Amino acid sequence: KMAYWFHRNPLKATAAVNYELHGVSTNDSTRKIFSDLRMTRTKLLEMLTDPSNTKDTVEKAAAEYLSLLQGMCIPIDTSEPENKLRKLSKYKWTNTLLGNIPV
Repeated sequence: KMAYWFHRNPLKATAAVNYELHGVSTNDSTRKIFSDLRMTRTKLLEMLTDPSNTKDTVEKAAAEYLSLLQGMCIPIDTSEPENKLRKLSKYKWTNTLLGNIPV
């Protein structure tokens, strides 16, 4: 069955994202967002490699990280078409067929 073949690796490796955007983060609120993103991403990646963490703990850390990512995508002011932070970071995941090199 092909459905099982495509889902044999549920966790994909990602390229490092450090959220160091010195020229872009011009005020304290954007620096805080990038700092929080860095910390929550590191925390989540450490949790994923430790099998002693409970499902609830990992889900909470994932939700925290994803909510910060969502904050970069959704505009704060509803009159703006998009958040300006949206396109600043590029995320790369591995391809199951090509191995652990992010593409």
